[in-house]
Amino acid sequence: MTQVSRIQLALWSELIGTYRGFVIDGHCIHVRIDDNVISFVIGTEEASLLQQFLSDDIVGRRIGILKTDLLDRPLRIRLIG
Repeated sequence: MTQVSRIQLALWSELIGTYRGFVIDGHCIHVRIDDNVISFVIGTEEASLLQQFLSDDIVGRRIGILKTDLLDRPLRIRLIG
């Protein structure tokens, strides 16, 4: 069984990998990319952006999530390839 690592993105760092899906557990959204999970509290701008962009249609595709210091755009999310 593959071990999943929970990580936190530092400012201006990007996680790139294959999108495996997300789960909302009531107070957080947990996004899995390869064997890594990043989490954000529901109600934050980050969680809102992830919920808008991520869907079942892109499971299995490579994505990048960049954490910024911009208040109106704290995450940049992109499809790769």
